[in-house]
Amino acid sequence: MDPSALLAVFLNEDERSVLEQKTAGCLLAAPGCIRWEMGNALYGAFKRNRITCEEAIRVFAEFESLSLRNMDVDINAALAIATDNHIPAYDAYYLQCARSSGYPLLTLDQQMIAIARKMHLAVL
Repeated sequence: MDPSALLAVFLNEDERSVLEQKTAGCLLAAPGCIRWEMGNALYGAFKRNRITCEEAIRVFAEFESLSLRNMDVDINAALAIATDNHIPAYDAYYLQCARSSGYPLLTLDQQMIAIARKMHLAVL
């Protein structure tokens, strides 16, 4: 799962109900960098005037309370994904997590979805 999906849930976006249905009863897993990426994504939402600083802090606290399995990432394998697909390494970490764990990728990022399908990964 990447920050795009989490933000949709925490910020009550249109995709929220579908994401909640698809993940009900599931183990959520992500690379350890997700904490920093959530902070960055929340700052981006603040900068675009979508949320206040107080809301960003509240959402991050909600995120921190999730039962989330932090996964180690093979950085070399992720770098190969990044360079092969000309994407940021951070995006490749999520793809590598999905590949190594066998868990489906949960993202709203259309480019990541396309790459995951090209890699024959399951996508929620």
